[in-house]
Amino acid sequence: MSDTRETVTETPLSPRKDEKEEKKQRKQHEDALLDEALEESFPSSDPVSIPSRPAGKTGKAE
Repeated sequence: MSDTRETVTETPLSPRKDEKEEKKQRKQHEDALLDEALEESFPSSDPVSIPSRPAGKTGKAE
């Protein structure tokens, strides 16, 4: 009896193109939020901040 299963060769883990684009868009969005917060809080001595999610949380259902 022969084994007909295919051998799967794993490649080193690297971010997919979509993930890189998503990260870039998220960074641009966060930068825009910070710019808006700065404009709305100026002049003031309060620090500028935006709410953030804990690292690794994407808000997507698992």
